[in-house]
Amino acid sequence: VDYSKQLQAIEEKVEARRKELGIPGMSLVIVKDDKVIYMKGLGYKDFENKIAVTPDTQFAIGSATKAFTALSVLMTADEGKLSLNDSPKKLLPYFKMYDADTDKNITIRDLMSHSSGLNRTDLAMITGMLNRAELIEVAAQAKPTAKLREKFQYQNIMFAAAGELVTQAQKKPWEKFVPERIFAPLGMTNSNMSMKQMAKAKDHSLGYNYNFDTKETTKLPFRDIDEVAPAGSINSSARDMAEWLRFVMNGGMVNGKRLVSEANFAEWIKPQMKMSAAMDYGLGWFLQKWNGNTVVQHGGNIDGFNSLVAMIPEKKIGFVMLTNVSGSSLGSDIMPTIFSTILDGPKNEAVKLPLKTLQFLAGKYGTAERAIEVKIEGEDLFLVVPGQPPYKLERTA
Repeated sequence: VDYSKQLQAIEEKVEARRKELGIPGMSLVIVKDDKVIYMKGLGYKDFENKIAVTPDTQFAIGSATKAFTALSVLMTADEGKLSLNDSPKKLLPYFKMYDADTDKNITIRDLMSHSSGLNRTDLAMITGMLNRAELIEVAAQAKPTAKLREKFQYQNIMFAAAGELVTQAQKKPWEKFVPERIFAPLGMTNSNMSMKQMAKAKDHSLGYNYNFDTKETTKLPFRDIDEVAPAGSINSSARDMAEWLRFVMNGGMVNGKRLVSEANFAEWIKPQMKMSAAMDYGLGWFLQKWNGNTVVQHGGNIDGFNSLVAMIPEKKIGFVMLTNVSGSSLGSDIMPTIFSTILDGPKNEAVKLPLKTLQFLAGKYGTAERAIEVKIEGEDLFLVVPGQPPYKLERTA
């Protein structure tokens, strides 16, 4: 199949949106039917010196790391060294939750589906004073904001605990297990586990922040997150991440060899925790519907970098976007563009609302500490959140 026309249309749209959002550089790879159909660096990896991004430029993938961590736990479960329904205490004796019921019933599965009842306890990790075990111990003792499995609450330190379980069960650091048992078989030779390693790579991107008010691009220092590495420390390139897409879309097989059992592969990408009517969480994956198909995806945000890994396994299409700016809406903006252009599905033209209705919707919303604004520009509706790029709202149903 020749996708050149579609790919040109995608590139034009993606490039226009990248520039609108003030993103210095990005790398994009699209895989269809087990083949890379598009792979390109756009913009700059070094904005000051105008050095171009290549398909081999390393970027921090941030929380897209969580799927690798969950896979490492599932592979360890395949070897009988732990079970998803075990208590984390089996391998981490210091793991003690504040709530007695949660403490008694929490399982390894809960650590990876954000169902622990804890909201973000990221503050503890910013100090850099605590090692991984201490962080896990402190975070577990935080006061819960929900009962176990009652509510989806994104939790980085519980994912760090999942990685630590692999370290204990395998008698080998999680940081060594992933490169040896996942990167190597997949041929991901240009990926690594920490900012220190990425800084030494000959082709890597710098990280930036873009200020929408002043239109200024500022370089950010790399932030080491070694203590919570399993929640977000992997760095990779478009070329390497294409192999990751192929692996997931091949049901956990690489070159005819299975890295994870069929049963545990199914656990990985099946709904484990309800988030909303439209979204579930698997084990390190967000799961949502698009045009009746299941999208398996996860983004990542870390100082100076923003990524998205997204695929529709049943249609054998997926893409990875790597960018060098803190937080942006680019991933969610381009996902429907890429999927609909390649799959040529319904053209999903946005339902245009009459101007009168738009005017009725415009205004300021939110709570005292979090004000957001709904703004009209021409015939388009935008959501403006302080400190973030404006999100264009389109009627999806």
